[in-house]
Amino acid sequence: MTAEAVKACFERTWEQSARAKEQISIESIEASGQTLTIRLSEADVTLMNDLTDPLWSVYDTENSDYTETMYGTGPYIITEFEPFTETVVEKYEGYWGGEPKLDGARLITISDAESLSMALQNGEIDLAVSMPTSSVSLFEDSDEFVVDAVTTSRGNRMYYNLDRPAMKDEAVRKAIAMCIDRDGVAAAIYNGMAEPSWGIYPDFLSYGGTEGLTLSVDRYDPQGAAKLLAGAGWSDTDGDGILDKDGVSLSLRAVTFASRVEMGQFLELLQAELSGIGIELKVDVMENTDDVVASGDYDLDCESGVMAPTGNAQYFINMMFVTGGSSNFSHYSNPQVDALAAELAKTADEKERDAIVRQIVQMVLDDNAMTVYNHQKMVNVYSKDVKGYSTHPSEYYLLDVNTDIER
Repeated sequence: MTAEAVKACFERTWEQSARAKEQISIESIEASGQTLTIRLSEADVTLMNDLTDPLWSVYDTENSDYTETMYGTGPYIITEFEPFTETVVEKYEGYWGGEPKLDGARLITISDAESLSMALQNGEIDLAVSMPTSSVSLFEDSDEFVVDAVTTSRGNRMYYNLDRPAMKDEAVRKAIAMCIDRDGVAAAIYNGMAEPSWGIYPDFLSYGGTEGLTLSVDRYDPQGAAKLLAGAGWSDTDGDGILDKDGVSLSLRAVTFASRVEMGQFLELLQAELSGIGIELKVDVMENTDDVVASGDYDLDCESGVMAPTGNAQYFINMMFVTGGSSNFSHYSNPQVDALAAELAKTADEKERDAIVRQIVQMVLDDNAMTVYNHQKMVNVYSKDVKGYSTHPSEYYLLDVNTDIER
C-alpha cells in the first residue's frame, strides 16, 4: 500500500459517492512515496474524523473489479459477496497487524428474528450482530451465550416525505409525532434496550440531548394531536373514517425494512394509534427500501442508523438536513440550516461547534422535519466459544485479528 495506491482509491471514492463529496471538499490529492497530501477547496476542521469513516476505507483500484474481486487492506480477504445475503472471507496471513486467529468467516443476513435466534441456539452461527431486542431474553440467563450491549449513536427515526401533499402540512407531521408513545415503544418493543428521544442526538454526546431546546413535541398526546388536526382544517367530510382537506386524504403509506424487526412492530403500533385520530396508515415491510425511497412513492420512511459514527455531528447534518443531502429522504430544505451547516464546517472550537449544532437541531425540531423516537443500544449475542470479541460503539467494526473460536 503506497500513497499512490491510496490516492487512486480516494479519488475513485470521491468521484463515485455523493456522500464523499459532502464529507470532504477535495481540490486535489498528491502522492509521493508514502506521503499523501490532500488539498481542500475549503477549510475542513473535522478531516481526521471524516477519514475514519469506512467510506474512506482503502482498496486496490488497479486490480479490483468490484463485482467478482475486491482487494482491501484489512485482516480478511473477501472471497464471495452477494449483497444482503452472504459475504465469505478468509484470513490474510500477511496482514500488517498480525496474523488473524480465525482461518475465515461467513457473514450471512437472516432477516427473520425467530430464524436468527434458532440459528444461534442450534449452533448454525456463532455470533448474531444487532440481535432484535425481542429475542435478547432468550440468551440473557444462559451460560452458553454472551449478551454484549453497547450504547451507540444509532437513532431510530421517521422521515416525512415533504413532496407528498399531506406531508407538506406541518400540523400533520406534528400530530403523527405526538402519537408516538416513546416510553412505551422503548419498553415494549425494544425491551429497555433503547432510550426515548424527543430531540435528535443522544444525551451522551456533548451536543446531544434536549436541555436548553424548545421542543415542538414533548409528550405522548393523541388527544392533542386530534385537536391540532381539527384546528388545521382536517375533518372527515365523506364519513369514511379518514380525515381529509381540500381533496387530500390522510391515507398514508409507511415503508421500512425487514432486517430490523422492531421497525415493523413500531409502525404497526403507530398504525393503531393514528387510526384513533382519523389517519389511515398502510405499512409495507420490505427487504430493501432503496427503490421505493428513490421513487418517492411513500409518505413515511422508518429507518435506523448511526448518527455520529466518527464523533462528528456534521456527518448526519450534511446527509439528512442540508438541501440536496445524499440521504435527505424528507426532501427538507431550510436556507438557515444550510447556512449554519456551512458555518459549522469552518468552526474549529468544540464549544462553538456544539452551539451551532444545537441551533440546527432546534430548527429541525421547529419544522418537524424528522422524528427520532429513540436511541438504540447495539446488542450482539455470541457463543461462549467466541473469544477476543467485543462490540464496538461505532457499530462498524466486527472481526479483527484477535477474534477466535475455542470449541
